[in-house]
Amino acid sequence: MNKVPDTGACCDDIACDKGGCDTAEEAADLREYGQGLGVDVEDDADISWIVQEAFNAPLPASWSEHIDDEGRLYFFREASGESSWEHPMDAVYRELVDIVKEVRRGDVRSDESDRARLVHGHLRQVHQRALDALEGWSGPYSSSEGEYYYNAALKVSVWESPLAEWSHELVLRHSVLCRCLLPDRTVVGADGTVERIPPAGAPQVSGAEV
Repeated sequence: MNKVPDTGACCDDIACDKGGCDTAEEAADLREYGQGLGVDVEDDADISWIVQEAFNAPLPASWSEHIDDEGRLYFFREASGESSWEHPMDAVYRELVDIVKEVRRGDVRSDESDRARLVHGHLRQVHQRALDALEGWSGPYSSSEGEYYYNAALKVSVWESPLAEWSHELVLRHSVLCRCLLPDRTVVGADGTVERIPPAGAPQVSGAEV
């Protein structure tokens, strides 16, 4: 499935990619992809932007993209030896969609402060996942080819910072949940309270600070 530029439009209105393409086919691809994330682009029109964002999400630095002997695309993470048919970020977006739809179903209270606490609690959980995943990693260390990181338990080294990858994911989760669950120009602060986004140029709170 070829990626298309983020236009901010609903799937049926997405413009052709550079060089020309079949818009209807692309819309169908995005609709199918969205269903895999738990988003119906018609019933969930106000969060259909998540589908486009997830579709265009870059591959995490620790993963690489490959084609098998049958021409099928798959993803591989050298540090763990893990391979997957699914883009590694799909699971992240799918989990976020589940949280948003749970709130909308009324399974949790919809008060603004309650939503902020829910977002904060989720970020704390993911922060703990990060701590567990980062256990055993150390670095950076210098080498003739550049800086690298080493995991003594796994006995593997990588060029990419494992910490940077988790930091990016926390910021992404914070951004998506705040946009979906809070009023415009508000975010969840480091203490779990709702904060107004400061004027341009002023420092802002991010999920990495939670």
